[in-house]
Amino acid sequence: MSAQSVLKPTAWGWIEYAIVIGCLAIAAISARPFAGSWNDGSRLATVESLVDRHTLHIEHSIFVDVPRSLIAAGLAPYAPDDPANDLGTCDKLLIDGHYYSDKPAIISFLMAIPYWAWQWLGGPTFAERPDLVCWFLTFLIVGSAHAVATVCLYRMAGVLGWDTPLRLTVTASFALATIAFVYLRHVNNHLVLAAVFAALLLNLMRLRDATGPARCARLCATGLLCGIGVNLDLGLAIPLLGLLLAFVAYQQKSLTAVAVVALAAAPWIVGQVAINYAIGGVLKPINMVPEYAQWPESPFDSTNLTGVAQQPLIAKCLYLLGLVFGKHGFLQYNVPLLLLLPAAFPLAGGRVHISAELAFGLLWAVGGGLMYGLLSTNYGGACCSIRWFVPFLVPLFLLLGSVQHQLPEWRNDFQLLSLWGLLLAIVLWLVGPFSLRINPAYWPIQGAALLTWGIFRWRKMRGAERHTATDLMPASV
Repeated sequence: MSAQSVLKPTAWGWIEYAIVIGCLAIAAISARPFAGSWNDGSRLATVESLVDRHTLHIEHSIFVDVPRSLIAAGLAPYAPDDPANDLGTCDKLLIDGHYYSDKPAIISFLMAIPYWAWQWLGGPTFAERPDLVCWFLTFLIVGSAHAVATVCLYRMAGVLGWDTPLRLTVTASFALATIAFVYLRHVNNHLVLAAVFAALLLNLMRLRDATGPARCARLCATGLLCGIGVNLDLGLAIPLLGLLLAFVAYQQKSLTAVAVVALAAAPWIVGQVAINYAIGGVLKPINMVPEYAQWPESPFDSTNLTGVAQQPLIAKCLYLLGLVFGKHGFLQYNVPLLLLLPAAFPLAGGRVHISAELAFGLLWAVGGGLMYGLLSTNYGGACCSIRWFVPFLVPLFLLLGSVQHQLPEWRNDFQLLSLWGLLLAIVLWLVGPFSLRINPAYWPIQGAALLTWGIFRWRKMRGAERHTATDLMPASV
């Protein structure tokens, strides 16, 4: 079956329900009862301030000004040995005498809804029981996102016509053998964006053959998902919006369709820009204004702020290479992605065909990677690999599955790498996604994965040579 063909939508079966239940069960075990870093502490500070004090000012949040009483009671909002319990989150901006989170505000409003509902149902506030609220929000927000991304990947594999064993293998590898599994431990935007983008890609696949009211609904859903995605990561916003509008124009051959998508996305984009302007008096993201990061004892300046930092050309090239390979490298932390290296040859040779929707997803991954490569220097901070790139796992795993679908001889290689990826993910999961040090098991697992894969490929090549030699031997009389 051609990768360009699309199957008719099918109803959910027991596998889809099992995926969702399994993902939520894993999320319940994974969620931790505290913030794991400045990153999620800053985000949770806004949620707390919105619901409990009806403001975007975060200076009175327990994640900024940590109460000594909570620490004494064993309810610190950060890990017991985390210096953030003394400093509070440093992911903040000082504007007109008030501190604000440097995270996108629109998404904080959405995250505040389950916290408000939690209190409405009788749950305690952050100030009373940060452990319970952190666990609840992590499970609900990140756990649901992981489940949505995983089940959408499985459904897209069905749309592309993959057989069930391949669908299950690729889906399980994505869910358990990558850093997506590791980021289940704390609240973060990256898994949520992965879910939004997976839903967007699935919707685009269904949009291709949609007609009438269904087509209009899918165009509106496309714009809605794009608007949410833009707010989840402002660094990926420009390539996402630009490429999506271009793709809709290509797929639908209609400027009206492009206009519908743009109008559906507009409220989310305009809302974010309006809030930025109301707070900081600028149209660009307020975390790109170096002056706002110059609060007392701030660790940030124009040399290390994402969106501001500049490097010489050679340093920038090395940094771009480091985003993919090395001790922070996204490719190596997600071991199954190593298969992309040899798969590049059949892809370049035209032996593997990919759908237009997948091409759009891959272009977004490249464009988004270049955006961060050009505008950052810090590898995402003290985190597991490159946290900004977690959403790129969706199109990359669709690409890996497409390679195996059309070249089945690569399936065993993918399964072997996935086993090593699972081991690495479990080791990283035990520590969590935010850490200042490289996990000591990282390099041994990398070495073992490459060694065993090399042995496997060598034996497979030797076996193929013996088989060829046998076929060429003259038949006995």
